[in-house]
Amino acid sequence: MGAEGLRAIAAVPVVVEGAVAALLYGGVREPQPIGARTLAALERSAARLAAELAVRAEVERRVAGVETAEITRAARAAHTGPEWERLREAHAELRAIAQEVADPELRERLRDVCARLTGPGPDRGGAPGPALAPREVDVLALVAVGCGNAEVGRRLGLGAETVKSYLRGAMRRLGTHTRMETVVAARRAGLLP
Repeated sequence: MGAEGLRAIAAVPVVVEGAVAALLYGGVREPQPIGARTLAALERSAARLAAELAVRAEVERRVAGVETAEITRAARAAHTGPEWERLREAHAELRAIAQEVADPELRERLRDVCARLTGPGPDRGGAPGPALAPREVDVLALVAVGCGNAEVGRRLGLGAETVKSYLRGAMRRLGTHTRMETVVAARRAGLLP
């Protein structure tokens, strides 16, 4: 077995949640087979390691859940109350109406009103944030008030896949990974009220 001078090798998989996460190897340089006791010890070690990796994965999952809950709590605490909710609903509705208007000047005026409702982001100090396409902001405005993809599509006259595409584009530009995180980032950037 090559330059190492090994005469026998044993490998035991470390299985976590039905998938092989690692392999434990053992080898001997003596001209004798690897015994059953040695294999049993490798299997016990693999089982202990699998349990440790499963615990670690669960801890990471729970920490991510706590972080998500904290992001959600912070977002709700930042601007809560019925007045903010009415403002967000009005903003989302104005953006939806702007898409239905054929007159480009009137559409632009409606978007200007929406921009005044959002104002500069508190985390930006008035500096420009990431540029999103108008349709991405339209979609995020409706997501922010609790609409699912089907409802967003119905209100904006878009297919569900198109809505998902706009959401993915907004997530990419804002550097986020979830709907809630994207809405929070858009609010911080002053793109949503």
